[in-house]
Amino acid sequence: MSGEAREFNLEEANGLVPRLTLEFARLARLREEISAIARELGGAEVAVGFLEHKRTPEASQTRSAEQLRALADDVNRTLERIQELGCVVKDVELGLVDFYGAVEGKRVFLCWQFGEGSVGYFHGLDEGFSERRPLMADEEGQGKPANWVN
Repeated sequence: MSGEAREFNLEEANGLVPRLTLEFARLARLREEISAIARELGGAEVAVGFLEHKRTPEASQTRSAEQLRALADDVNRTLERIQELGCVVKDVELGLVDFYGAVEGKRVFLCWQFGEGSVGYFHGLDEGFSERRPLMADEEGQGKPANWVN
């Protein structure tokens, strides 16, 4: 797997936004399907038991348990595809992704959230979503600080 952390400039990170949007839309759909099957099986605790092979489904639950496992595998494959791009998934439910980058010569995380049209924020490596700050647009409207470090 080529999911090693790499440093992105803003253009490279933004180039991945369309793909990330598709992948997170897929994850949202999969999560909805998993939730529905979990309810059908008797709740999240029961569903997790099936996924961890700590519970054996009754005959009437076998098909749903198999569907649940297939959906969970699909979630894992989707997350692997995202990570292979070199970005860091911070929160699947919120659709948070960070990219290693640099602003004003300092290594930071460029921050994107599912639903945003572009990477428009950054935060320190030891900070989180609540500390993210907007990237300033340059004179060409590229959405990056004028002293952006590639």
